[in-house]
Amino acid sequence: MNPTLPARVTICLVLLLLGVSPAAAQHQALTGWFSLTVADYPPESGRAAETSYALTEDSGARHELLIDTALMQPLGGPVTLNRKRVTVVGEWEHDPLRFRARSIELAPLPSTASQRKTFAADLFPDEPTPPRSALPAAEADSHMRGSQAWVTILCRFGDARNITPHPVEHYERMMGSAYPGLGHYWREVSDENLPNLNGSVVVGWYNLRRPRAYYVSDTDGDGEEDADLERAARDCTAAADADVFFPDFEHINLAFNQDLDGRRAYGGTRRFTKDRRARFWGITWLPERAHERQEIWAHEMGHALGLQHSSGPYGQDDHSFSPSTYDSDWDVMSGGQSLDPYPGYGYLGVHTIAYHKDFLGWIPPARKYVAPPNSTQTITLERLAQPGAEGYLMAQIPIGESPTDFYTVEARLFAGYDDEIPDEAIVIHTVDTTRGDRLAQVVDVDNNGDPNDAGAMWTFGEIFTDVENNLQISIDVAYASSYRVTINTDPTTFTVAQAGANDLLFEDDMESGTDGWFDSTCGLIIWDEDSPWCEDSPWAQTTAASRSGTHSWTDSPIGYQGQMPIVGLWSPVIDLTEAESATLTFWHRYDFDGTAWGSVWVAPQREDGEWRANKHLRTFAGTRTIWTQASMDLSPFVGEPIRIAFSSQSLSKDNTADGWYIDDIAVFSSDSVPQALLENPSRNSSQSGVGVISGWACHANEIVIELDGKPLQAAYGTVREDTRRVCGDTDNGFSLLWNWNNLGTGTHTVRALIDGAEFANTTVQVTTFGEKFLR
Repeated sequence: MNPTLPARVTICLVLLLLGVSPAAAQHQALTGWFSLTVADYPPESGRAAETSYALTEDSGARHELLIDTALMQPLGGPVTLNRKRVTVVGEWEHDPLRFRARSIELAPLPSTASQRKTFAADLFPDEPTPPRSALPAAEADSHMRGSQAWVTILCRFGDARNITPHPVEHYERMMGSAYPGLGHYWREVSDENLPNLNGSVVVGWYNLRRPRAYYVSDTDGDGEEDADLERAARDCTAAADADVFFPDFEHINLAFNQDLDGRRAYGGTRRFTKDRRARFWGITWLPERAHERQEIWAHEMGHALGLQHSSGPYGQDDHSFSPSTYDSDWDVMSGGQSLDPYPGYGYLGVHTIAYHKDFLGWIPPARKYVAPPNSTQTITLERLAQPGAEGYLMAQIPIGESPTDFYTVEARLFAGYDDEIPDEAIVIHTVDTTRGDRLAQVVDVDNNGDPNDAGAMWTFGEIFTDVENNLQISIDVAYASSYRVTINTDPTTFTVAQAGANDLLFEDDMESGTDGWFDSTCGLIIWDEDSPWCEDSPWAQTTAASRSGTHSWTDSPIGYQGQMPIVGLWSPVIDLTEAESATLTFWHRYDFDGTAWGSVWVAPQREDGEWRANKHLRTFAGTRTIWTQASMDLSPFVGEPIRIAFSSQSLSKDNTADGWYIDDIAVFSSDSVPQALLENPSRNSSQSGVGVISGWACHANEIVIELDGKPLQAAYGTVREDTRRVCGDTDNGFSLLWNWNNLGTGTHTVRALIDGAEFANTTVQVTTFGEKFLR
C-alpha cells in the first residue's frame, strides 16, 4: 500500500509525540514482481543508457524502485531478478514518489488457491474455479523459443492528431517475415529458435485523448523532459482494447507519432492486467525517430526479450554506466548495425553476441563448449551467423570458481545480417552476470577505446593469455565458416604459436616479379603451361593497389571486364612433402558485383603430372575494399607438392566492378616460440631517418635486434599496461632508437630475438636521401 503524503505526515507527528523515530517507523516491506526498463539515448548524443527498476504488487500498484545493483548481486543481478517475485524493505522518497530499497530477497509465489482465485476472477467471472490444468503457467523466464507474437500499437498524441509518420503498411513491412523485416531478422538471429513472429499484428493509428505534455514533461525539475511510460502504456494500450485481445500476444510495441524525452527509445518488461489476465509482457516505447530504423526496433525488442547491452571494456569501474554503451559493432545490443541504410528500413542490425543467444536458450547444450579446469582442448567454432550443422557455436571458460564470471569465445564471419561486422575474427568477451548493464564486454588488449579494431579481433596465429586466471585461447586455423581454436586452462602447458615467426614453407610479397606464377583461362586445370588450350588470362601484377610494397596480383589490371567463364591464377609449386602441418595466409581486397565471385582452391599434383584444382577452400563474394588477411588450413595436403589457385568467375561481361587483389601470400608450419611481438617496424614498411624499433615480450633476460645480421641490444622493461592480461604483469616493453640511414638505401632484414631465440623476422625499405643525417 502506498499511503498519501498528508497521512504519512500525520503519522510521523504522532510518532514524534510518542518518542518513536519516524525514519525507523517508515521502513516497510513490499512484495511483488520485479521488472526493469532500459532508456536508450541516440548514440550520437554521447549519453549513456539508463536502467530503471520497478516492483508491481499483486494489486497492480506499480512503484519505481531506487536500488543499488550491489544489493542484487548476491541474487544474480538485475537480469536474473527480472520477472521474479521479490520482497524489498526500505522507505518512501518524495518528489517524485519512489521506494528506496535497503534490502531485497526472493519471495514465494502466491499460493495455488490464490492463483486459482485470481485466474477464475479474471477469466471465468461467472463460472466455478477451473481445474488445476487450466491454471496459468509459471512466469515466463528469459528463454524464448517458438513463435513470439507481437502487437504493434500506433498512437498519436492528442495535440498532434494531424501527424502520421507512415501508413500502417510501413509498420507491417517492418515487422514482416520478408528480408529485412524483423520477423526475418529474428528468425536468422535465433537460428530458427524464433521461427517467425506469426500472429503479430499492427493496429492504429489511435488518437490519445491527452496532449504530449501529459506524457512527457519535466517531472523532477532538472530542466530535462521525462517520459511517463506508465501513462503512455496505459492510454496507448487502452486505445487498442476494442481491437486487441492482449493474452494472444507475448510482446507489445508502442509506436508514437512524435519523439519522447530526449528522443529516447525504451525497452523492457511490464506486468499488468489486460483482458482480465495479470502477467508480464515484453514492451517497447518507440519514438518517431525510430520508425525508419530497423536496428533500433531490433535493439529495443532485445530489451523486451530480457537482454541488456554489451560493450567495450571501458568505464570508471566494472559496474558503471558510460557512453561506451553503444561502442561495440559486434552486437545489435550495442552499436552493431549496417554501414549503409536499406531503403524503407534504415540501418539494419547485426546479430547479437553468443552470450545473449545462450541466455535466451538459442544455443543447444551440445553446441556449447564449457572448458573444465586444468584441461587443453582443440575445438571448431562455427560462425555465429547462419552456422552450419557441425561445430560449437560458443565456448565458455569459467573464471576461477565463480558461477557468474566467465569468458565467452565466438566466431564472427561475414554472413547474413553479420555481413557488415567490423571484420572476420574470433571475438572474446568477459562476462559478469551480476552487473546492472553491459554484462558482456569485449576483450580489447590495446585498451584504446575502440572494441572494433585489431586489438579486439583474434585471428589466425594469435593467442590470448590470462595468466592471473590460468587460461589461454589460441587461434589455430581459419576455415570457410569456422575457426579451429585451442582452449587451455592448464597453466603448466601454456605455449604460443605466433604468425610470422614459424617455419616458412613458401612466401611471396609480389615484389619479385612473376616467376613461377601462371595465369590461365583453363581456370582450375593445368595440362601444360604451354598448352594451346590454356590462353593467358587477365590476371596480372599491378601497382594500382597493394597491401605492402608496390605490387599485388589482380584479375582486373585495366578494370574488370566480366571474365567468362573462369580465369585462374596459379601459384608456384609449394612443397609440403616434409611438413607435418601447413597453413596458407594471404592478404586481399575485392569488389564483385552480384554476378561474380572469387574462390581459393588447392591443386595436388596427380600421378600423370597433371595439376587439377579439385580441393575447394573458400569463396568470396560482395565487396570488401579494405585489405584483410585470410588464413586456411592446408594440413590435409601435407606430404605432397601442391599449387594454390585463385579462381575468379563472372556470369556477365557487363560486370564493371573492381575485381580481386591478392598480396603477401605465405605458407608455413606452426612451432612453439616465445610469447612476444615486434610491433615496429611493420613488414615491408618504408623507413628513413631516426626511428624506434619496439614491441613487447613477456619473459626475457635479453632482447636483441639484428639489423642485416648486426646484433644490437634493446632496452627492456618499459611499462606496457596493455600486456597485463597476456603476461600477467606490465614491465614487458622493449625499444631501440635507431638511425635507419645507417643501413643505406634499399631492402634490409630485421630480426628480433629473446635470449637467442628468434620471435620475429621482417624486412624494411630504407630511403636515405644520400646521407646519414640531413643537414
